[in-house]
Amino acid sequence: MKKTSTQRVSELCLKTGYLLISGGAESYRIEDTIERIGKSLGHDVNCYVTVTAVFVEVDGQNSKFIKSTRWDQFTDDR
Repeated sequence: MKKTSTQRVSELCLKTGYLLISGGAESYRIEDTIERIGKSLGHDVNCYVTVTAVFVEVDGQNSKFIKSTRWDQFTDDR
């Protein structure tokens, strides 16, 4: 199986986190789901969720999403 790029996995995880947090999912459920997605795509993913933010680390590269009314509020901390 071909390994998906780190950037694409990061974007997928953040979008998934956005959808789950917007839908009112519990933080542990969001963290578990995001980490499982990353593992299934062959990456080491760590996630931390608060009421207003999703922080994702994919293979040591950090990304975050801060909840707002628009999706384009995620940043890549490189």
